[in-house]
Amino acid sequence: MPRRVHAVVLGGGPAGAAAAIELARSGREVALIERGCYERARVGETLPPEARRLLEELGAFARFERDAHVRSPGIISIWGTDAQTVNDFIFNPFGYGWHLDRARFDRSLAAEAEACGAALLVDARVVAAREGTLWCVRGQADGRSLDFEADWLVDATGRTALPFGPRRRRRVADRLAAVIGFGRAARAGDGRTVVEAVEAGWWYAATLPGGRAIATFITDPHLVGRDFCALFRSTLAATEVARAFLGEVDDEEISVVECSTWVRVPVAADGLVAVGDAASTYDPLSSLGICKALEGGTRAARAIAAGCIDEYEAWTASSFASYLRTRARYYALEARWPDASFWRLRRVSLRA
Repeated sequence: MPRRVHAVVLGGGPAGAAAAIELARSGREVALIERGCYERARVGETLPPEARRLLEELGAFARFERDAHVRSPGIISIWGTDAQTVNDFIFNPFGYGWHLDRARFDRSLAAEAEACGAALLVDARVVAAREGTLWCVRGQADGRSLDFEADWLVDATGRTALPFGPRRRRRVADRLAAVIGFGRAARAGDGRTVVEAVEAGWWYAATLPGGRAIATFITDPHLVGRDFCALFRSTLAATEVARAFLGEVDDEEISVVECSTWVRVPVAADGLVAVGDAASTYDPLSSLGICKALEGGTRAARAIAAGCIDEYEAWTASSFASYLRTRARYYALEARWPDASFWRLRRVSLRA
C-alpha cells in the first residue's frame, strides 16, 4: 500500500529542504526525495549576509554555524572602472557572508528537515503521475522501493524540466554559460569574493573550505567551444584580481554549465509547484540563488499549507521582475567595451 503524505518534495537542495522543513513544522507529513547522496561537489558557493535571516526562520542557523564554512568579509569588484572597489560587509546589519562547502550545506539542510519530521530518502530514482486528485510517486531509494500518494508534488529538481506533470515552458530573458574551475586556494586566508568584468564577460572567484578555491567565467554560450579548458586558463590569466585566488587546477575539474535567466510558466499547476531553480533562475551576478531558493521553498510550503498557492505564484512573478530591473542597472554600469559582443548584447536586452 502506498504511504499517504501531504506533499512529496523532489530535490534535496536548499529550496527542497526549506519546503520540507516548513511543511513538517506546520504538522504536514512530507517526504523529501534526493537523487544523490550529498557526496559530489555542487556549484553555488556564495551565501550573502542576508541568508542568516532565512536560515534563522527555518531554525537551521545553529546547525549551519557548526559546519565551519569560510566567512566572507566583503566583495572586491572591478566593474565599470579599472579601479578596484571594496564592499565591506562590516556595514551590513546581518554581518559577514560565507563561502560554502555546498554539498555539506545541502546535506545539513536535509538533516534539519529530517529532524523536523520529514521522511528523507536519498540515492533515489522515481517516476510520478497525476491520478485523480493525487500525485503517485514510485521508485527506489537507497536500493529499497518507495511508494507515496500526495496532495502536492514540489519540484525542486533544478533547471532540468521534469519528464512528467503538466506542460510548462521557460520564459527566457538572457542566455549565459559558466566555465567553472575548482582547485587549490592560492590565497587561503582571503575570504572575500571577487567579481571582475572582462571584455568577453566577467569572472567570479572565491576561497572555499578545505583549502580549495573556485573561479568561474560567465560568458555567451557561443563563445564556449570544445576546448573550454584552454578558454578558462587563458581568460583567467588575463584578469587582474581573480587569477590570484585559484592555484593549480586539473582539466578534470573544469566544467561548463548553463546559467541563463528565465522563469517557469506556470510555476504551479495541477498540484505541482516549482521552487528554487525549477521555478526561476537568476544570473550568478546577483549572488542570490541560494537565498531565492530558501525563501521560495519556505513561501511555497506556507502557501500549500494555507491553501493559497496563488500568493506564491504572485511572489515568484514579482520577485523575478524586480531582479530583472536590478540586473539591468548593474550591467548598465559597465561601458568600457562598447563594441564587445557580450556587453553589446546585454545592452540590447536591457533596452528590450
